[in-house]
Amino acid sequence: MSNLNFKKITNWEYWPSYLFYIPVIPYAFLLAIKSRSFGFFSAVNPAIDGSGNGLESKYNTIQLIPDSYKPKQFL
Repeated sequence: MSNLNFKKITNWEYWPSYLFYIPVIPYAFLLAIKSRSFGFFSAVNPAIDGSGNGLESKYNTIQLIPDSYKPKQFL
């Protein structure tokens, strides 16, 4: 085994990103069983369509923020 291969195996910076989600999947199933719903994560952001899962309009989501919390714009 070359030194480069050993470095890729032992340093997490070289690992593919999907390896970090492997431990999360069983935990997500556990939470789904405990809540008796596979949509348990959809209650996180009830004001946003689809609870912010990536299919909502960014513009409509920003409109939900009060103006006092938005940065001042000049364009």
